[in-house]
Amino acid sequence: MQLKVKESLDYFMEQYRNLEYTIRTMRYKPLAFTTDPVHLFSDTLDANVFMEAFQSLIWLTYRHSFPPIIDGVTSDAGWGCMLRSGQMLLANALQRIQPDVIHLFLDNHSALYSIHKLALLGNECDKKVGEWFGPSTISVCIRKLVNTQPHGLYVVVAQDQQLVSTDIVEYPCLVLVPMRLGVDLNAVYYPYIIWCLENAYSVGIAGGRPQSSLYFCGHQENNLVYLDPHYQQPSLPLRDPHAFTKSDFASYHCDKPQIMALKDMDPSMVAGFLFKQPSDFEDFCKTNPITRGPYPLFQIVDQLNQTDLDVLTDTSELE
Repeated sequence: MQLKVKESLDYFMEQYRNLEYTIRTMRYKPLAFTTDPVHLFSDTLDANVFMEAFQSLIWLTYRHSFPPIIDGVTSDAGWGCMLRSGQMLLANALQRIQPDVIHLFLDNHSALYSIHKLALLGNECDKKVGEWFGPSTISVCIRKLVNTQPHGLYVVVAQDQQLVSTDIVEYPCLVLVPMRLGVDLNAVYYPYIIWCLENAYSVGIAGGRPQSSLYFCGHQENNLVYLDPHYQQPSLPLRDPHAFTKSDFASYHCDKPQIMALKDMDPSMVAGFLFKQPSDFEDFCKTNPITRGPYPLFQIVDQLNQTDLDVLTDTSELE
């Protein structure tokens, strides 16, 4: 009886959250294929090719009915959107260097990069399970989680919008740059944010609009293409990860690209860059426009005066 009541409550909350999601998406537009080119990361694509590439991205959303993270917490709805956006950034980076990574992000304590492990790592950043994460917190938690796992990826986090080049000691390397670009996003940063999305090393931006984190993966002019984690779905059942089929993972892909005007973007975000080899990072340092000029997004330095990379302060919490 108790189980049936819980299942009914989970179903009701899923419908409620997804009504919120529908209302939320009505504020913005679906992607329209016009004469304006559409960019998915560094590729400029026509409609058919874009949709195929977009649907290949990994979409990680709110889930319910998963094994408790701690007692009573069996869903991340209402608090986990930055964790999901960060997971998407990590998952789509990993997908470039190895196939079949979705099982690493399943919602249980065993999966290497599960929301369970990220949420519990938040305790080390003074974030309790169920509290909202900001860009710096999710970046540090991803670094702590990935750099202890044998999956061929190394993570470096920029501190105070400064990237220490000598911190990159292994490749492939995922560089995460938490940024706060003013109180409101100034238009002087628009071309640099676009460049962050369309350069050859981009794996996207986890950010969003005020109080709502999204995963940005492309753009059409000054409209940003994104995946939204706020859609709630049931978690997959516990089983051997290799027993899942392609159809089991259908809910980890999205066929409805949405766009948001760049001017509506929250100024707090984390950008990701994947460097597979040293020459990639060297090329990035030589050619990027975002670390130089009058309005740099961040700086690349040889060393910091402060060396404790765990002391990072979130200036904005997104949910």
